[in-house]
Amino acid sequence: MDRRSFVAWSAGLGAIPLFSREAKAQAAQLQAQAKFANLKITAVELWQATGDAKRYEAYLDEEYPKGGMLKPAPGSGRGGPAGPPSRTYMKILSNGGLEGFYGPHDQNVVDEVVKIRSVVGMDPFAIDTVWESLVTGDNRYTGTYMFGVSAITNTLWDMKGKLCGLPVYRLLGGSRKLVECYATTIGMPVNTIDTIAAGAERVKKAGFKAQKWFPTLGPGDGPEGFEFNVTMMKTLREVCGEKYDIMIDGLTRWDLPYGIRWCRAVEQYHPRWLEEPFQTYSQIETLPRLRQTTTIPIATGEHNYNRWDFYELVKAGAADILEPDPEWCGGISEVARICAIASAAGLKVSPHHMKLNALAHLVASQPPAVCPLVENRHSMYMGTKYFEKNPIGHNGNSQIELSDRPGFGIELDDSKIVSMKKIFPA
Repeated sequence: MDRRSFVAWSAGLGAIPLFSREAKAQAAQLQAQAKFANLKITAVELWQATGDAKRYEAYLDEEYPKGGMLKPAPGSGRGGPAGPPSRTYMKILSNGGLEGFYGPHDQNVVDEVVKIRSVVGMDPFAIDTVWESLVTGDNRYTGTYMFGVSAITNTLWDMKGKLCGLPVYRLLGGSRKLVECYATTIGMPVNTIDTIAAGAERVKKAGFKAQKWFPTLGPGDGPEGFEFNVTMMKTLREVCGEKYDIMIDGLTRWDLPYGIRWCRAVEQYHPRWLEEPFQTYSQIETLPRLRQTTTIPIATGEHNYNRWDFYELVKAGAADILEPDPEWCGGISEVARICAIASAAGLKVSPHHMKLNALAHLVASQPPAVCPLVENRHSMYMGTKYFEKNPIGHNGNSQIELSDRPGFGIELDDSKIVSMKKIFPA
């Protein structure tokens, strides 16, 4: 039978059930795949959700104790009534009807997305190509511009997960749903040793097996301030116990002589690491010198914004633990590349927590030997997760459990939303 005869013959079979049910299902799947094979980004949108102030205050009353925290009293200088909650989310649309959804985002992201070059018309699944189009040429983009890049690429990972029906950590090659976490106590009072001791005890009772503290004093506070910072570490060890992990973040307020003196004074209390003791601009020179004088592991990277920055840190021998943030460092793809650099150098990665979703999925995608811990910044996360219907979070046993929902699994709870409006494009 020649081709013309075959076509005529097959056309006459239109009313005959030529395919089995299984074959029809396979054909439908192939049609769907063909539909998504030529996807293009059609729009990048920002949506603002606003809720009820009284309901949000009641929610915070429940959430603060879960992190071992005390809710700030009005007039305390650490916050008062929260007011109506308002959060901004990114939505990326495609011509196939598939959407990516991620957030919430702060004002820095909103400002940068408004200015950032358009990705409309690009393939939403070519995430590295999109990234390269936004971070091009000889410039090493830093700062808030990278916040916008992170928001876009993370949202594309959510879309890709929805197409595949898999959570992002599975797409990235991971398999562990449970990841170990530690509590970040930023926002808790550190004005007296007794206050610090009480806070550490609360955090431990909340189920965390590790916690990080933030001494606010530095070289300008004289001998008394130095002694306070040493006593702080000593007290944390006494309260938490010998086998409990304690991290200290110097908030970039120290200088090299101060850092050397402090490390020598507290080595006996075995902090798990000292984080960002010096200004970012000086750390390539100062951190390697500090590492040569102490047995305390050194962590840094929160304020570094791409793989080239981290490669310089690795080459300089500046740190034992790298801390890129998936919301600041170009997104989850770039942080995965930084993890590869760290692994090759025998270093650990403990990403900084600005938001938990991409962070937890990134850590879960990596071997525990590379990414052993998730930072749990409860003071931040209890606010950012408010509108989510099924948020991930601390399970009471120093762990975060991820869901099997596709993408990042972020779904908003309509019952908490008073208004939802698109703020970009206007």
